[in-house]
Amino acid sequence: MVVEVTGSHAVVKDGDDLTRLEVSTRVSLAETDAALRRAGLGQLAADGHAHLSTSALFTAASPHLAGWREMLAYAESNGWIKDGGAVVVAHVERP
Repeated sequence: MVVEVTGSHAVVKDGDDLTRLEVSTRVSLAETDAALRRAGLGQLAADGHAHLSTSALFTAASPHLAGWREMLAYAESNGWIKDGGAVVVAHVERP
């Protein structure tokens, strides 16, 4: 799953690919943060990672429930789940 940021918009792409989660952006980090917030998907943290809303991702991607649970379990085993499961941490890819 990829959260793609272009200009002032952020959208979830490849929602059925639960083997990865990243934010892909070609704009500044400030613009990326603003786009994520505007879309209700999350925000950038001070360390440069994206903190994404698990409920917003689930709604946007409509993934298969079993695969979704597996993805979150994997994220949790790596310490990427925050706020009691409300947030998943993702890396930000910039060219």
